[in-house]
Amino acid sequence: MRNLEKIDSVLTWIEEKILVYGILFMAVILIANVISRNFFYSSINASEEIS
Repeated sequence: MRNLEKIDSVLTWIEEKILVYGILFMAVILIANVISRNFFYSSINASEEIS
C-alpha cells in the first residue's frame, strides 16, 4: 500500500506541473495574440483554438 501512495504522489506532482505549464502557455499565447492584433494587425494562427 505504501508503494501505491508513492506512485500516487508522483503522478499528482506530474499532473500539477503539466496543468501549471499548460495554463501559463495559454496565457502567454493569448497575451501575445492581443499585442499582435493591436500593433501588427495580424493574429497568431490557431491561438483561439489553443485557448
